[in-house]
Amino acid sequence: PASPRGRRPPTNPVSVRGRESAGGATRRERSRSRPRNVARPPPSPTTNQSAQRLPPRPMRATRQASDEEDGDANIGRDISFDSPRVQRRSSFGKSQFGTMEPMPSRSPSVFSTSQPRPSRVHPRILLSATVYHNEATNLWIATINTNQRGVATNPKKASKFLKAFSFPSETEARESAIANAPPKMVPFSDCPTCFICMVKFTVFKRASHCRNCGVCICHNCSTFWTAKSVPNTYNLKNLSRVRVCKSCDTISAGFKKALLHGSYENAIGFYGTGNINLRNPFPMKRGDRNGEITYPIHCAIEGGNINIVRWLLEEKFCPVRKVGAGNGKKKNAHEPITTSKG
Repeated sequence: PASPRGRRPPTNPVSVRGRESAGGATRRERSRSRPRNVARPPPSPTTNQSAQRLPPRPMRATRQASDEEDGDANIGRDISFDSPRVQRRSSFGKSQFGTMEPMPSRSPSVFSTSQPRPSRVHPRILLSATVYHNEATNLWIATINTNQRGVATNPKKASKFLKAFSFPSETEARESAIANAPPKMVPFSDCPTCFICMVKFTVFKRASHCRNCGVCICHNCSTFWTAKSVPNTYNLKNLSRVRVCKSCDTISAGFKKALLHGSYENAIGFYGTGNINLRNPFPMKRGDRNGEITYPIHCAIEGGNINIVRWLLEEKFCPVRKVGAGNGKKKNAHEPITTSKG
């Protein structure tokens, strides 16, 4: 009878047994023709290429960030400072101040016994900046974003928060971008307590930002610097003085002392915290040389350590003349940087 449509017709069991018996006889004949003590020949490379195991693929080389690298892996034609990895730290600074995360209370050896010690240090995270070459002028341009909310999409609004500096070399433009890029302010919503004393903010204990590193601090854990002690990109409101945390104030004082004493290792260690301004004068203190204005390069020369002076001039490109920002001509631009005594 005809099978239903779509179904396979039944198989004859006799034919199935015949094929099985024929296949078994063929296998027995093959096994009898080959001696048992003779090993099977290896597979042919032409016939079993897919069965052979290929050598492992070499691992793709990845560049790991290291503090001992000669160059900065995070700095390039398109600089992004939104990651803490951009902050380079010397081995001495890492051993004394730990990792880039906010550090617990410790007593670094770079501080003398008579000098106050910062309980916690927050290395600043810099905003974005770019470095590119202008073929028309043959100069390297460092463009720095000062908007805490990021780069604006509107060109008119974006130009309001962009500061430009021009330099003859790419390395000098990179160092300028690092020195002038402002720190990212930590949102108040993320800091219910003071970064230093860890006391909760209230109506009467209000939070403020440290304009040098960006942490949230209370009034008791802050002090004031003159506006000249921070880059102009840090002070967009053109205030006469800015509030900073006591940790940054202590680090700045320790860095100045290391320069005056000619201690190269301690100077590098303080700079490794990430909160040192190399191109601005130190904050003036009461009774400090009768209000003498001194830059890091002045203190290094007075300290008499030629290695520190060369590090500031040749590696960090600390200017010896005033540098103007923007397209307009700034008054007293390109004048020698001197103290109040000349």
